[in-house]
Amino acid sequence: CMSGTRTTIINNIVEWAKEPATNDTTCPRSNVGNVFWLYGMPGIGKTSVAHSICHLLHESKHLGGSFFCRRDDPILAEPNRILPTLIYRLAGMFEPYRKIVAQTLRDDPHLTPESASGELLLKALEPLKEHARQPLVLVIDAFDEC
Repeated sequence: CMSGTRTTIINNIVEWAKEPATNDTTCPRSNVGNVFWLYGMPGIGKTSVAHSICHLLHESKHLGGSFFCRRDDPILAEPNRILPTLIYRLAGMFEPYRKIVAQTLRDDPHLTPESASGELLLKALEPLKEHARQPLVLVIDAFDEC
């Protein structure tokens, strides 16, 4: 976003992203379910907001990875590219995750992004709750364009 624009929504999302997850549904700012869905009409700037959020989360070391889908790009329009991109990014920055991913790939050398169906990302994240020093955020923009 242009400097000084959309600051309220960007700051609210970044604050939400940095909060530890909870199951407390009574707290109005709780990070229940670990998902924040920004939605609205086409062309109102959701992608610009997502880029700004990624920039701020990267600076504060909270960005785990991102994928920006695009209908007019054959690579970025392919949903099978999302998980490998996020796995690669997390493995590159977070050593405990990298070890789990590497071991999983050694255990099953025929594992592909298509056959993993999210299994590699989700199963490997579960035991890492105790290792995380801070929340890490995965941003997927324009998923409906895949």
